[in-house]
Amino acid sequence: MASTEDSDDISFHAAAVLGALGNLLGYIGAEVATDDIFERLLWPQRFFNGISCRNALQIGLLMPMGPMGGPLHRAALYTLDKFYRNELFKGEAQGNMLGSAFFRDTGLKYRLHEPCKKPQREYVRNGLWVRAIQQMPIPPRPQKEQPDLEHGQPKPRRPVRARTAVSQLQLSHAGLDRPSGCTIGHDTGPVTLRCIIAIFLSEITGIAMGTLFAALWRSWFALLWLLPLLLKLLSAYFTIPREGLISKVSSVTERDKPLKTVKFEVHLRGHGFLVIEGEDTAVLQFFRHYGHPVRHRARELIQICIVILFGCVFPSGMLCALVWMPPNLQYLWLGYQLYATIAMHVQRYSGGHIWATTEERIARVLSRTKDGESVAVLEDQDRIAIKATLTRNFVNNYAEGTKFVEKILATNDFDDIKGLQKEDRSDSNVSTSTMSTTSADSTSGLLRTR
Repeated sequence: MASTEDSDDISFHAAAVLGALGNLLGYIGAEVATDDIFERLLWPQRFFNGISCRNALQIGLLMPMGPMGGPLHRAALYTLDKFYRNELFKGEAQGNMLGSAFFRDTGLKYRLHEPCKKPQREYVRNGLWVRAIQQMPIPPRPQKEQPDLEHGQPKPRRPVRARTAVSQLQLSHAGLDRPSGCTIGHDTGPVTLRCIIAIFLSEITGIAMGTLFAALWRSWFALLWLLPLLLKLLSAYFTIPREGLISKVSSVTERDKPLKTVKFEVHLRGHGFLVIEGEDTAVLQFFRHYGHPVRHRARELIQICIVILFGCVFPSGMLCALVWMPPNLQYLWLGYQLYATIAMHVQRYSGGHIWATTEERIARVLSRTKDGESVAVLEDQDRIAIKATLTRNFVNNYAEGTKFVEKILATNDFDDIKGLQKEDRSDSNVSTSTMSTTSADSTSGLLRTR
């Protein structure tokens, strides 16, 4: 009789400890989970467009969408709150997709510079190219620099407060003759095989645990590990269509209008400056509606319901673990939640929200230099393509970056650009790079034309 009571006390104590640990993991994990997780869920074409062998391990083990059975109820509530504030619950074609998990808003503004006109300020909105340039690394300052001379004596240097990039991006409509190895597939069409493979890879840990659970214990609790994969596949099947690239002449009424070449100035937080130059039809689409969801009420409601279900996965699993699971299965479930919480901490502070995305893929392509240029081509399923040519310059503080941007904006043609090159060659505080140029030859030119 005494032994029975002792075993009951031990079981009760173990259940209490497991419950306390589950609550602790639920609290810590819920605090670290971000709404980026649901942006990836709702737009797999963009967020898995850059999957490759180099990031497959990150996706499989540390991806925020990987351990999707983790405590995501707080992130789900935050995402639903945004839907509610944007009035997406009201009805068909009501509310704003921009600023929600369906279509992120960068919150940045650009300044439009046109000849003989006052600069205008507008919102960047989702801004694919702006987000991609923000992922480009800033190289460290060269240890050996040529001193500036003033009357034969070294001129005093200003202290380095923040290494800053000044990026010049030229966008144009690409013809059929396109550089090889620089083409990036679109992220606005239907879900591709690449996305499906990435989804399975992102849930590889859950698939392994569910298979082990089913093989050893033959229990229906294995569905708790497979449920996130099923929900993600369901979300991919009902993904909302997106607006794609527009051609050089998007409508009959625009055929007689002259194409204008304009410049757009964007200040990037913690990164520096970006000047985008090109025809207005090539550039403005990325500041307006490229990638915007095409309204479809049934699919919107399905996606919202999937977000709600993901918020219920952890509480449901914890209820099953504490009430019905035997102790050995409880420890297995709790260990997996611990792993999921650690993985979310790692990815949060290591840039996990950008892994395998179109932005990362663009940044990787632009990091390669071919024939003295950094070139990337974004192409959709209709062979409409936008060509991007990037030149980057690096300065040692914000004030120098501001002056250099003013010079770029004041440069109107190729002759002015060559003059600017000669003018700034002696300035050792400015270094130029087409992404793979070393510091030894980085002073060879400050600007390149298209």
